[in-house]
Amino acid sequence: MQTNNTELALMTGFTLAMVLLAMPLVFAEENATTMLISTNNQSLEISNQTLDNETMQEINDDLNESVSDFDMGMAKLGLWFTFNQEKKAEKELKLARLELIRARVFAKNNNTVAMENALEAHDRLLEKIQTRINSLQEDSTKEGTKKSVDKLIGLERAIAVHEARIQKLKDLIASDSNLTEEQIANIQEKLSKAENNTEHLKDVQEAKKEKIKTKLMAIGNMSEDEAESEIHDLEDTQNLSEVKQVIAEKRFSEFEEHLEEVNQKISELKAEGKNTTALEKRIGELEKIAEEARALIQDGKYDDAISKLKQFSESKKESEKEMREQAREQTKKANEISKEQGKKLKELDKKKLGENNSLSNQSLEDEEN
Repeated sequence: MQTNNTELALMTGFTLAMVLLAMPLVFAEENATTMLISTNNQSLEISNQTLDNETMQEINDDLNESVSDFDMGMAKLGLWFTFNQEKKAEKELKLARLELIRARVFAKNNNTVAMENALEAHDRLLEKIQTRINSLQEDSTKEGTKKSVDKLIGLERAIAVHEARIQKLKDLIASDSNLTEEQIANIQEKLSKAENNTEHLKDVQEAKKEKIKTKLMAIGNMSEDEAESEIHDLEDTQNLSEVKQVIAEKRFSEFEEHLEEVNQKISELKAEGKNTTALEKRIGELEKIAEEARALIQDGKYDDAISKLKQFSESKKESEKEMREQAREQTKKANEISKEQGKKLKELDKKKLGENNSLSNQSLEDEEN
């Protein structure tokens, strides 16, 4: 009994120690202006339209790191002591990122159940964020209403970055040579659900922003153009357009790299006399997507370009499937040729053995005579 009490005391002490360690970090974050919902303009170099390193790292996130149970525990602990709703939503997005990383690791290890659990936890977090967005309080003053808009813009920026992460994970899964086509299809189906949930989250955020814009027009006695101009200024302060531009351009660059890979493969297959009709049809579809996405980016329609480039994952999956089928067919034919050559060699060896035996018998007969 004493041992149990001692263990309980130790566990309680450890938990309290973790809480005390986490609290200064949590409250520091509560009071600090964070990267995702920053309202200062230091992160943008206006002349070069470039973003700070931290933002670029988030956009270029390859989800390639280890996430321990301790990491997850500390992230969840941070949520307990975060009371500001938009900052809580931001932290839930960061926790959702960790679940995506866990899902990738579990997928690579063929642990389907754990992967599905991680993606389900990810989707539950998105549902919580949606609830928080809907529950954000609207102020009755012009300045208070503008602050509400500012918070939503910060979340919009964070959601855009997270959406890019899901797209990245879909690409990584589609290119994973350790997974079978059936496994890839199953994982992609789960990720498509996460993608749809993120898309819905964007719709909820946009609807909330539109509602607050209407309130801003009423409180400030403003026209729709004036209210939109105020909101646009707030978006510029948080570099929202630049973030979306970088995401769209990065996505487009990855798209072009894939086009080059497919074209290279077509050239190789043609040189080997292989049928490339299916791949050539696919490359035509991809080039059309690229042309449309390029035009959207040039027009500054980054949201539309990102949506257009979502077709990239599906097209990449199909073209890679076709290339794998070509490779399998090539291997099959090589095996058939090897088998046929082996059969001929055996027949040749058998023939030579027969001839040798015949010569040996002839020699014996000659000696007897």
